[in-house]
Amino acid sequence: MSTATNWRIGEDPLVFSGTPPLLSGEIELINEGEEKIAPKRLDAHFEPDSGIHADLRVPGRLAAKSRTRVRAQFIVDRDTRPGTYHGSVRAGSQTTPATVHVYERRAATVAPSVLEFAGAPGDRVELHASITNHGNVTHTLAKTGIVFFEEANWVGRSLVFALREAAADEGVQRYLDRVLGELVHTMASTTTVAIAAPQRTLEPGAMLQLRLAFTLPDRLTKGRTYGTWLPIAGTRITFELLCNGTANSTLRRPT
Repeated sequence: MSTATNWRIGEDPLVFSGTPPLLSGEIELINEGEEKIAPKRLDAHFEPDSGIHADLRVPGRLAAKSRTRVRAQFIVDRDTRPGTYHGSVRAGSQTTPATVHVYERRAATVAPSVLEFAGAPGDRVELHASITNHGNVTHTLAKTGIVFFEEANWVGRSLVFALREAAADEGVQRYLDRVLGELVHTMASTTTVAIAAPQRTLEPGAMLQLRLAFTLPDRLTKGRTYGTWLPIAGTRITFELLCNGTANSTLRRPT
């Protein structure tokens, strides 16, 4: 803090808000001295059992005999729980009440984020991943999720196959009917994924190992690649499937 003593902050209560780790709020700086000041940081105090630990940073400089309002940044721990906290900010011998509103921050990650595997219709698949909660709220994991395996370039391929069968003098309606038939014929059914974990709740800062089990749907075509994603705890896991041409797979159409 500056060694200048003839400066203070405004008397209005201070209010800061945001999602961890960065909150912000306005502070009025009043310099009654003959020297410019650069406060840089102010001391903030909250009850120890509140779980909030803060570092209040004040940007910029203030010229002599002047006053201004600045946008201060309030740095808190990333896992500070949502809620309203009351404390104080001290500038020299002056103490001003401060209120901090911490909002929800949902930030979970999975590793690996993309799971690649091979299989054919009816195969039982079991995949493994970990999930980490980097936010400040607890997540409750669902026991199941529903996914739809979509063939890579599915629509474009269907358009081409329908066009190859088109006659030069036929109308657009017959072509569109074949496109629709191709899409319906090659569309896989939905799949239910069972999500197993040591516990159903994921606390801030915690990590869980996941076991994802499901049966591959019908209408998968030999040699084709399929993709889908499973939403979980505000993030998602991507599945990339190569239909490996076992006896259960549909024969690949000529390309």
